[in-house]
Amino acid sequence: MRSFARLIITLFQNKVLTLMTVKVINNLIVIGYRENSLVVEQVMTSLEDIPVIKIAPVSIAAGNYNRIRLALLRLDNPLRIPLPGLRGMDLIADKDTWVCVDRTLYDLPVLAWTAFESQGRSSLHLPVNCQLNYYHIHANVIAETVLTTTDRVLQERLRPYQSSTEPTEIDTHVTALHR
Repeated sequence: MRSFARLIITLFQNKVLTLMTVKVINNLIVIGYRENSLVVEQVMTSLEDIPVIKIAPVSIAAGNYNRIRLALLRLDNPLRIPLPGLRGMDLIADKDTWVCVDRTLYDLPVLAWTAFESQGRSSLHLPVNCQLNYYHIHANVIAETVLTTTDRVLQERLRPYQSSTEPTEIDTHVTALHR
């Protein structure tokens, strides 16, 4: 399955195939495509089947991590957040994965935060380590902006749920880990 998914993506990138639809559903990417007007049966593949350009260990600020987790509990799960100022970009989050997708390219992933090390977390104010997968050559340019914009959007969407004791400003800085 992995080699078939990579073949489909390679054919798409080389413009042999025209992509009709790609949807991210609970870490699965549903790919449908058209070749010479012949609709080929849809293929289900996991996010891990998409070629990753770079993988980096990063640390997510506690405020950012906590706000997304709170939104998943209070708003929707999975959660899709359009990112204003980042043309065509959305963040799709569930409890295990946050995927920044380009909706103008049929939800093709650009970045994915995975493997959150939140088990046994003793303090809510400490950063959370995770793995950041880059699926686009210039994804590093928008990685921090995606998190900052997501946090800003979620502050607005969660405002009706906010008590007067919750802070309004939270550090959303991402720190690279050196291992």
